[in-house]
Amino acid sequence: MKKLLIRLLFRLVIGKDETYSSVNDKAIKEWFKLQKGKRGPYEYFKKRDLMILKTLGLGLDTKQYYVYLGRRLELLNFINELKNGSKNKNKKGS
Repeated sequence: MKKLLIRLLFRLVIGKDETYSSVNDKAIKEWFKLQKGKRGPYEYFKKRDLMILKTLGLGLDTKQYYVYLGRRLELLNFINELKNGSKNKNKKGS
């Protein structure tokens, strides 16, 4: 019952259900391609990854540990997408 009320509250606040169809994948891929050769994003990711790793090493409780583990996985996935975007730009440029 509690979960149902929370879902209803979110629907009222947000107003409508967001779907993946409203996301412009082409714009995201283009943004990734534009980051080729720029060190800024990589330096940010390196700093954020180190912060997450230090936090994980503090001995968190199970729930907090999984939250930070999820954050790190999302960060690593984002770095991978950024690298793949750069590789795709190299292939098209050749």
